[in-house]
Amino acid sequence: MIASPRFRPFHDLKSLLFTIGTMVMLNHSTTTALKVGDTICTVGYIMDYYCIQRGTLFDNQAVPTLGPDGPIVHSIHCLIDVPSCISSPFELLLDVSPEGETNKEYGRAFRAESNDLLVEYAKKVGSCTTDGCTGTQKAGLQAAVVAEVVNLGSTMTPPMIKVTNVLDTAVGCPMDNDTMKVIGDPGDVPQMILGDGSGSLTRVYIVHGALMLLSWGFLLPAGVIIGKNYKHRPAWFKIHRGNQILGMILALISFIIILRNSTALGNKGSGTLDYPHAVAGVITMSIGLFQPINAFLRPHVPENGESKSSKRIVWEILHKLLGWVAVVLAIITIGMGTTILPTKTLQKNFQIVYGALIGPLLIGLF
Repeated sequence: MIASPRFRPFHDLKSLLFTIGTMVMLNHSTTTALKVGDTICTVGYIMDYYCIQRGTLFDNQAVPTLGPDGPIVHSIHCLIDVPSCISSPFELLLDVSPEGETNKEYGRAFRAESNDLLVEYAKKVGSCTTDGCTGTQKAGLQAAVVAEVVNLGSTMTPPMIKVTNVLDTAVGCPMDNDTMKVIGDPGDVPQMILGDGSGSLTRVYIVHGALMLLSWGFLLPAGVIIGKNYKHRPAWFKIHRGNQILGMILALISFIIILRNSTALGNKGSGTLDYPHAVAGVITMSIGLFQPINAFLRPHVPENGESKSSKRIVWEILHKLLGWVAVVLAIITIGMGTTILPTKTLQKNFQIVYGALIGPLLIGLF
């Protein structure tokens, strides 16, 4: 007679739990081991990389992009109407708040290879100033995104996906596709980017603004004032010329930096001072760069007893007029620039510094 195995509840329960745990882990590793070509679906907030780079929302500068309220109050107007936002890649953000909390922090989960389907969905559900919008939602665009994995990303860039379908969050991810991997947890994302890239444009703005404050906010106006009020000093021309050369070098460096990193010239109609500031800046710099050429071509200075030639008179009028026009435009441009910095603190700090620089110049002028 063969004895039946003895029932050992604790041992059998441990075996059962171990088996279930193993199955769950195997299933989880199968879901998370993403590779290029996989079809995925995930639900997240849609954010443009331009706003991520700014560190604060384009049309709500008090709100950090990846902070508690960033994705929720991020406007659909920004995604659809603002060229700088539309031209930058859209990304899907997932909630990466500590366990037991929600809407505290967001991570960059995926980057869209093309924005077309996401923009189409935004126009379907959202309101905007451009043609084609049929919805009423104003902010916090969420969607269930079906896509194919193009690459697995890097330490600085989230995985790239080719969006194939965009569904309402109420519908959620399709459940009739056995090969599709549903990404429901931040741990399932191969390269979740936490904060990297957020605010990188802020550093560009600080460098650009600091150089422009020093050049157009102080050195170049000081050179103009020296040329107006201090010609009786023997060294006035050397100081004037030195100021203008150094000022234009710094301004040109700043100008190149912002041209390489900003698309503000494409933001016409965005509802902010981005575009007017950019246009005024280009005009100011054009005049500033023309002035040294104009100075190089100046007619000779009259010698003792010699009257000024008509060419010299015309040149002096033009040179002085352009100089003052550039200074006035610079004041307006810098003023606008201090109001479009990403944070209120930066705006206030730059305004204080500009006031401290321009104050003594105004005293010297009068």
